[in-house]
Amino acid sequence: MQNIYEKKTKKGLIRVKVFLEDNKIKDITIEGDFFIYPEDKIWELEEYLKGTPIDENSIKEKVDEIMKDVEFVGSNLSDLYEVIINAVRGVKNE
Repeated sequence: MQNIYEKKTKKGLIRVKVFLEDNKIKDITIEGDFFIYPEDKIWELEEYLKGTPIDENSIKEKVDEIMKDVEFVGSNLSDLYEVIINAVRGVKNE
């Protein structure tokens, strides 16, 4: 199953496409026009989330681990959590 969720932040859009299989994240893409430094942490996070159970605590732990030293510009870690969790839950944008 594929879900997509996006959020417009103060300085950009964050969009997550997630493919779920057997109650785990099979594949995930995090994209948009938001800014973080270092930016390669997004690709690292995408790889790290593959195979993660779709419960909120497991996802947040992995996001925290990878993104702990990342600087966000115009968005924040809470925005990223929200978009990932809502995509996994299958929440639809209005």
